[in-house]
Amino acid sequence: MKQLSLIDTNNQQDKMVIDDKLYTVEEAAEILKMSKRGIQDWIQKGKLNAFKLPGGKKWVIHEDEIKALIDKGRKGEE
Repeated sequence: MKQLSLIDTNNQQDKMVIDDKLYTVEEAAEILKMSKRGIQDWIQKGKLNAFKLPGGKKWVIHEDEIKALIDKGRKGEE
């Protein structure tokens, strides 16, 4: 499980650690049996919520987003 740390640079005591599984576009595409481009299109169209970590260039997708797609059966939609 990846660990996301959010640190207030002004106050080191305000450190918060969140244990959540995050997937790259490539990983999400593999799980959902889609192309990378398809995942990127869904992100762009707002069908799939994703975000970039601070300083990151790659999109990451929260595990709950992928589970929601599977649960809703949206896998076959464009």
